[in-house]
Amino acid sequence: MKQIIKALALITLSLTMLSACVSTSTPSKEKVFTIGVIQFVTHPALDATLEGLIKHLTSENLLDRFNIVIQNAQGDPAIATTIAQQFVNDGVDLIYAIATPAAQAAFNATTDTNIPIVINAVTSPVGAGVVESLESSGTNVTGVTNAAPLEPQLALVKEMLPQAQNIGFLFNLGEVNGRVLVEEAQRIAPSLGMNAIVIGVSNISEVAAAMGQLLPQVDAIFNVTDNLVASATAQIVDLALQANTPVFGSDPNLLNLGLVAVDGVDFLELGQQAGVMVIDILLNDKLPTDIPIGKPTNTRLFINEEMAEALEITIPQSLLDRLGQ
Repeated sequence: MKQIIKALALITLSLTMLSACVSTSTPSKEKVFTIGVIQFVTHPALDATLEGLIKHLTSENLLDRFNIVIQNAQGDPAIATTIAQQFVNDGVDLIYAIATPAAQAAFNATTDTNIPIVINAVTSPVGAGVVESLESSGTNVTGVTNAAPLEPQLALVKEMLPQAQNIGFLFNLGEVNGRVLVEEAQRIAPSLGMNAIVIGVSNISEVAAAMGQLLPQVDAIFNVTDNLVASATAQIVDLALQANTPVFGSDPNLLNLGLVAVDGVDFLELGQQAGVMVIDILLNDKLPTDIPIGKPTNTRLFINEEMAEALEITIPQSLLDRLGQ
């Protein structure tokens, strides 16, 4: 985590230096566009969507066409709203909103403007109220959803733990994407021979008590991708380990925090997808409503073999074969 934050800090410093160079050198005929980034909270998945954006602009040799201003809402919707309004006041050319609360803040702040928004790591853009459909937003918003198919992720739990009957979920009561995921889990789990046990929390301070309720009832925990739960992953894993309960998830960036296995999306790739959209909007004059919401192109299996061994979980050969592909 510290390495990622340090890398992003260096990126921010480099972009600041680049902007200074642009302003003090011979004026260019090409416009430099300002992108205001609202990242809702710091955690590896969201960091990767920002890194992916910058990686794509760099690979296209276009980074010098953009002044990227990065702001972090520290997990607070009110701060996200303040950042979004400041970007509107500053007249940025585009807002890159990472995570659902950031997307909602940007959308609400730009209601009376023509500032385009590219969202990322938003599980349900329609449910969040920022687009009318995934095919054509009908708004000033486009971007990328991180909604990978949930069924294969839950099937992974059953494949690793054939005797598992109950799988537990924490989710943020105040974040629509978490609610969408647990509702889908409750629908899918019975078809896999499991029950989804769900508990909602409102803030990080409630996680320990919620886990205390959840762990006696379940054979495994599934870590959903809402921002509060993702930020609490280390705490969730620590509490689960004390009960000898494995934690699964869909974000490979959180595997090193102790998840046992992930069949999930590559958030760096999602950031690169967003980079294509940023270029289309700012350099190719496309309207956000004409760019369909992007989806993860594939999932990839990751297994934390050390954690599986510590929990005395035998990894099926079928999964070991997938790792080798």
